[in-house]
Amino acid sequence: MDRVINIDDERHIKIAYHYGVLPEMLKLREELAELQAETGTALRTVPTNPHENMWSEMADVINCIIHVAIQWGKVDAVMEEIDRKLDRQIKRMEDE
Repeated sequence: MDRVINIDDERHIKIAYHYGVLPEMLKLREELAELQAETGTALRTVPTNPHENMWSEMADVINCIIHVAIQWGKVDAVMEEIDRKLDRQIKRMEDE
């Protein structure tokens, strides 16, 4: 598990500032809807493997989230929330 998402990748910054806030927010909504549809399909096929498109939609959503966070100057806040929520979930698991 050495892979991490490089939010400092110049490509994210270039894309975020090219399209602007409103188009990227609309794109995020679109990608979230597509991911929701794909996860719905996947739930109907459990325990078999979801369609490959689900992984592509996940990547689209992650990229859009990064772009919006860059645009609003909230990358650090998002990363802090991710860390906080991971710690919270681990605690919940330990308390089960």
